[in-house]
Amino acid sequence: MYKNSIKFPYESDRQRIHNYEVYQKLLEAKHFEAFSIEAENSFNARYNKLRYIVANINGLVAKVSADMLFGEDIVIDSNNNQSFIDALVYENALPVQLWESAVSGSALGDIVFKVRVEDNEIKIENIDPSIYFPEINTKNPRITPETQELAWIEIHKVDGDEKRFLIREIHKAGSVEIKINVVAGGDNYIGNEVDVLAYNNTYGTNYVPFTETNIDMPLLVHIKNMSYAGNKEFFGNSDFEDMITLQFELNNRLTKMANILDKHSDPILAVPDGVLDEQGRVRKEALQMIELGEDGQVPQYIVWNASLDNAFKEVDKMLEMLFMVTEISPDVLGLGTGRAESGRALKMRLIRTIAKVKRKQRYYTDGLKTIFEICQKLSANNSGVGITYNGEKITVSEVESVNIKFSDGIVNDAVEETDLTIKKIDAGLMSKQNGIMLLEGMTEEEANEELLKIKADQGTFTSIIDTLDTRGGMYDNLQQDSEDLDQVVQ
Repeated sequence: MYKNSIKFPYESDRQRIHNYEVYQKLLEAKHFEAFSIEAENSFNARYNKLRYIVANINGLVAKVSADMLFGEDIVIDSNNNQSFIDALVYENALPVQLWESAVSGSALGDIVFKVRVEDNEIKIENIDPSIYFPEINTKNPRITPETQELAWIEIHKVDGDEKRFLIREIHKAGSVEIKINVVAGGDNYIGNEVDVLAYNNTYGTNYVPFTETNIDMPLLVHIKNMSYAGNKEFFGNSDFEDMITLQFELNNRLTKMANILDKHSDPILAVPDGVLDEQGRVRKEALQMIELGEDGQVPQYIVWNASLDNAFKEVDKMLEMLFMVTEISPDVLGLGTGRAESGRALKMRLIRTIAKVKRKQRYYTDGLKTIFEICQKLSANNSGVGITYNGEKITVSEVESVNIKFSDGIVNDAVEETDLTIKKIDAGLMSKQNGIMLLEGMTEEEANEELLKIKADQGTFTSIIDTLDTRGGMYDNLQQDSEDLDQVVQ
């Protein structure tokens, strides 16, 4: 039954899955567990009796990246299918999914999205990359794999016995196929294949053995967190790779310092002879007064000068190194020295962090364009498939490319932007219409309406003179009074 001796996860993917497990625990501040996996066997013995201190810089790095990527909504423009795109974004809560994917992607190094159709409605889902197993082209890993598989273990308990099955969801251009295999115990050896419909009847599931998608693309989209030019791997790199040892040592130093301070937080009282009796109890007569010996010895607490200044300096240096290797500027956290006087000055301080985020934007741009292309093709090539928004079913008949626009993730300096826009308009480099669109976030139509209102207000203001002129010659009298005053002055 298990003659092939193939285990799940597959041999080529075990190190990747192992790394995901470690990085996920680091992200969630479960550092004791993470380093227990990675470090030598003596790790538990060294720290088990101590209160292990965690300074979760890993989680901070991931959240900063996600906030700068998707803290503000991205703009997705389409010429003819805008209502379809907007409905997809809203109904699939895509802004939230993108932020969550950016956090986990920073940690794990990989992001995977799945597009599917349920009741003729298009669904977009951010899924766990640890269940993603593509057949990679070893000659050119950049090529999108022709076969991409999602696989996971499903456990059922029958009459007290535990039965385990491997569910494989195989994606190719034009189809999705489900295959189910028996697996053996904790070793997960892959065994005989099970009929999908029979499996559904036995365990109450509803897997569809084969589905035609009618499009020339698989429904899975892989997005790297980042990669190197010389990296021949298909999968991406985690932001945590360069900081694991620094994070370990930071936790180690804080833990040891806390242990030292705890030991000396309750010092021992030393008393001279005669205060304690033979049983070690304080003599009653010693409670009010203590007889000093010839040397004048008095009771005192025994304390130890820990001299932790160097340890704290080391912590500061480690934090500095962590900021360097992760490209996170202290100014992002409000820890920078001095004060940025303008938005431009702040951006100059965050130049490395902004560059890091822009790298991530490039990967996300390609991935999101692919996702929306798949969604449009599913709607265009399958009758009735689309997205329902406000009770209206929206479909498309043709596919077009979308444009993705990211913000820089930095709070805008409204005063600086207004001043720059005014200077451009005065110099003839920008129209008032475009200036209003930029500063107020308006559409072209809304900006035109605003311009008309401004002109109307200006017209109302200048008409005050006309109103004065019609009131019994008031304007003429004012002018005459002015001329008379000029003559008196002369």
